[in-house]
Amino acid sequence: MTSEKGEHALVLNHLGTIKSTFERGEKYTTSTFTACGEQWCIHCYFKGESERNNSGSLYVHHIGKEKDFFVSYGISDDCGTKKTVVHYLGEKAGKNIGWTTVKGFENPPNDTYKARITIEVIRRVETFEDEHTAPTLGEDLAALLSLPEKSADVEFVVEGRSFPGHRAILSARSPYFAAMLQNGMRESK
Repeated sequence: MTSEKGEHALVLNHLGTIKSTFERGEKYTTSTFTACGEQWCIHCYFKGESERNNSGSLYVHHIGKEKDFFVSYGISDDCGTKKTVVHYLGEKAGKNIGWTTVKGFENPPNDTYKARITIEVIRRVETFEDEHTAPTLGEDLAALLSLPEKSADVEFVVEGRSFPGHRAILSARSPYFAAMLQNGMRESK
C-alpha cells in the first residue's frame, strides 16, 4: 500500500453574505483543488441539509476518476471544529466523503470562515514482474485476509460491507490508525 498526504486551506470570506443566498438543503460548492493526485471540492450546507439536520455542515467531495482506495480527511478550524473521517471509495468515484458539523458557520471571526483540511489517500499497489515471482510480504499479508475469522482483530463496516483488518498493520502504516487503535478511543474496542 502507498499513502499520500495533502492539505487544503478553506477560506470563505464574507460568509454572512454568502450564507444569506442559501436556504436549508442548498449546497455551496467551493472551487476544485488537488490533493494526493486527486481532484476534490468542499460542499457546504450553511443552514443544514434537511429539517432533521439543521446544523451547518460540510463534506469533502471526491471528483476524481480513480476508485478503490481509502481516504481519510481531517478538519480543524478556529471555532473548535475537529473531526477525522475515514471512507472507502469503492465502486464509484465522485463521492462525498463523510460529513462534519461546523460550529464556525454561525458567527466566524471577522465574517471569515477558515479551516484546514488534511487528506490522506491510501492505495493498494500491485507489483508483479512475472507470474513466477515469489510471494511478496504484501501478498503474504493479504493471504491473512483469506481467513479473516482466524486472523483479523479489527473490522470496518463501510456501506454495509465488512472489511477485516489487523491493528498492528494499520497502526504501523498510518499515524491516524495508530492513535485511534492504541489510545483507548471508542473505535479501538
